[in-house]
Amino acid sequence: MARKTHVLLVHEDAPRVPDAVAPFLRARLSRKGALPWPWSWLGRLGARIVAWWRARSLAPAIALLPGPSPRVDALTAQAAAVQKLLGHRYTCHPVLHGGRPDAAAAAAAIGRDDQVVIVPMDPLCGPALRAGASGARRCARRTTERVHWTGPWSTDPGYLESLAECLRLAIHRRPGTGAYR
Repeated sequence: MARKTHVLLVHEDAPRVPDAVAPFLRARLSRKGALPWPWSWLGRLGARIVAWWRARSLAPAIALLPGPSPRVDALTAQAAAVQKLLGHRYTCHPVLHGGRPDAAAAAAAIGRDDQVVIVPMDPLCGPALRAGASGARRCARRTTERVHWTGPWSTDPGYLESLAECLRLAIHRRPGTGAYR
C-alpha cells in the first residue's frame, strides 16, 4: 500500500517575456503532426517560419502583461485547494510543462512507496500537454512505479455533474454573491 499519493496538476506554460515567444512557438510547431505539412526538413523549416511570423505579432502583447504568467498563480491555487479537499495523505503539486515549477521539482517529494496521479489541466489535452504529462510520468517513475494518468477530465461524467451542480447553485444565488465578485 502506498504511503502517500502525490497529485501532479500538469499544465502547459506560456512565454513570459517577448524574447521567449519565438522559441516557445518553434518548440510547439516543430513537433511531428503540429502542422499539416509532410514531416521532413521542409516541415521543420515551415515551423520556424510560422513561429517567426506569429512571434512578430504576439511578442508586443506579451510585453504588455504585468508580471509573471498568471497561470502559475492559478495552478498553485488549484493545487492548494485540491490538497485541502483530499486530506493529509495526499500532496498536490502544480507542474508547468516548459516552465517552473516543473516535474523534477514535484518528483523530489515522491518516495519509493508512494503513488502518483498525473492530471492534465487543459480540457483539450493537446499534444504539448500530453508531452508535459509524459515528462511528469518519466520524472515520477525514477522514484516509483506506481504512476497513473487520468486522461482528459473535461468529459468525465463526474466532472460534468459537478459543473452542472455548481451552475445550478450559481443561477439560484443572488447576483454578486458567488466566489467571483
